Amino acid sequence: MLKERSDIELVVVGDYMNKSKGEKAAYQREVRELAERLKPHCHMLGGVAPEKIYSYYSLADLVVIPSQFQEPFCMVAIEAMGTGKPVLVSTRGGMTEFVKENETGYHLQEPMTPLTIAQDIEKVLDAPDLSNIANNGRKYVLENYLWWHVTNKFEKVIEKWFD
Repeated sequence: MLKERSDIELVVVGDYMNKSKGEKAAYQREVRELAERLKPHCHMLGGVAPEKIYSYYSLADLVVIPSQFQEPFCMVAIEAMGTGKPVLVSTRGGMTEFVKENETGYHLQEPMTPLTIAQDIEKVLDAPDLSNIANNGRKYVLENYLWWHVTNKFEKVIEKWFD
């Protein structure tokens, strides 16, 4: 990808040094090795405090979330969409409930490999409707996931329990 897009920068947020076992440890090791080969275009930030994460979204042209497990819900995708950034997410877990392909975001193809992820990133960055999709994602989050929306929905569920 760097051959075609020399201006690309990869910023990885998350605790990549966390001591994991088994497959996850092997995956983390592979990510660290790839990141080392991509320097100076790859920046491994490690864990970032929640109150500082928003400053990184503003730097992004695209937020990619290649989850390796069945995440029931992904706050990172909601946060990125809420800031108006396009998202490209794994289809594993619950993200497909709110990241609708070509409506509010984009899906990574399975099986996810470094090659397919790179292909998906290029496809999304070249999409003519990228800004419209990002705006749709932001609108969806503002209409469904602001705290007062969530609180109202939760209160209605509780009220039904006690009716």
